[in-house]
Amino acid sequence: MWRRGSAWTALGRAVAFPGRRGWSLSQRYSSTGVTSQITGKRLASVAVGCLAFVSAGAVYDLMSQWVSKRIEEEWAEDWDEELADEEGAPKEMAAAFALARSLRYQRSNVGTRHLLFVRHAQPGEEAELSPLGLQQAELAAQRIFSQVGLSKYKVIFHAPSAEAKATADVIQKRLGKVLAKESDLLVEGVPMVPDPAPEQLQQLPKDVLFKDMVRAEGALRTHLAADLSGLATETICSSFLLSVFAAERCGARSFHGSTPRAFHSDGHGQSDAIVFAAAPRLARCVSFRAPSQWRPAGGPESTAEIVVGHGNQMRYVLCRALQLNPNVWSRFAAGHATVSWLEISSDGSVLLREFGGSGHLPPELRTYR
Repeated sequence: MWRRGSAWTALGRAVAFPGRRGWSLSQRYSSTGVTSQITGKRLASVAVGCLAFVSAGAVYDLMSQWVSKRIEEEWAEDWDEELADEEGAPKEMAAAFALARSLRYQRSNVGTRHLLFVRHAQPGEEAELSPLGLQQAELAAQRIFSQVGLSKYKVIFHAPSAEAKATADVIQKRLGKVLAKESDLLVEGVPMVPDPAPEQLQQLPKDVLFKDMVRAEGALRTHLAADLSGLATETICSSFLLSVFAAERCGARSFHGSTPRAFHSDGHGQSDAIVFAAAPRLARCVSFRAPSQWRPAGGPESTAEIVVGHGNQMRYVLCRALQLNPNVWSRFAAGHATVSWLEISSDGSVLLREFGGSGHLPPELRTYR
């Protein structure tokens, strides 16, 4: 369904850095101030050089139309090659593209890849997870262990929010010795105004939508794109100048259906804005090593990746992975601690084996908000 022969299919080349997590929508969307010092310590330190300011709203309009139009009747078998091809990509997307490359594992000579997308368990009012959420996370961890627990090589990615990290911690404890990596590309947002769209989403500022889309497309590249040979077993270093740096001091926010809510507050009322730095530098190298061979459950030469995050991001990424029009992401619904299982074969075929699986949760533990 993506157009064949395109030089570039995923947009993820800029990143919005999450900082303060608890701002309200009015603080996020009505302010016009500029962010303070950026502290993206969890990210590869990306640096920038900018010759001119860019209108995020105009860029969002262009990119959302471009993504939505990439629909064909036939499956694009070369989707992985297109995702890996950054030539001709908008320069505004450079930072997310670089971060996605730094997060990916080496996937050469791999048979089947299993991606388990887990929505975080129910957040608590005074803790990362509610008592019910802790039970949800434990049962989700047991379900995941039954599927990939005997795998020698597996990895966990999680969003930086408190509830996502707490859910990932429970899963990691159940799985045993497994690497867990935090990814700022998994911060929640509205990656694209869906169709049909609630009135509230139709009124979101386009600069916010732009940053959310950029982050989601970076996540798509992290978990779907084939990696370059040797990137995961050598020091990863971005070797190019990043021309534009989209920075965001924003609170990670969670959208449940059409009703957003801020789930924490640290007392800061700083505004978020796109900031373009003027001093170009090279991105800092990020040391990262991974096993040279993966053998999770399901056979030799296959991988298992558990991605713990938020509903909007995961639904958007799954639509893109299945080559569906991404503006239908809101038509899917997944409750807390549910599992969506995506299988990618060595021949490039993509199969959604399960969406929002909740069989591990009894009815009294199934929640959405």
